[in-house]
Amino acid sequence: MYYKNLPQLGFRGLYLHLTFNSNMLYYIEMTFGDRLRDLRKERGLTQKELASKVRIDFTYLSKIENDRMPPPSEKTIVELARELGAHEDELLLLAKKVPRSMRNLIVERKDVPVILRRIIEDDLTEEELTQFIEDRKKREEKP
Repeated sequence: MYYKNLPQLGFRGLYLHLTFNSNMLYYIEMTFGDRLRDLRKERGLTQKELASKVRIDFTYLSKIENDRMPPPSEKTIVELARELGAHEDELLLLAKKVPRSMRNLIVERKDVPVILRRIIEDDLTEEELTQFIEDRKKREEKP
């Protein structure tokens, strides 16, 4: 199993499982539990040590890492990120939770919901999305 970060696609912090089999490449988006386990092991922590640091039961942590339980609360995810030296937005997004910084952006800027709605309704491809963003930047730069 090989893990690859995809910053070139704009998915900073998104990791994929890449499996090679008979000259074929398969990929599956890494789950919250997978990434949590990898980060914990990279830091050389046991489940008991990490669980103790964030004040949760180690059996609960084990179930999260093995995808037998859904990701914990936003507060616990932020604590886990801090203990593991990870970016909290990465873990929150893997947990399918909207980070506070993004929630604030969506609420404060009137154009963000419009942009998101267009992306969803038009089912933009990655290329179309990139072009949309570039066009938007050009419009903002004009006096």
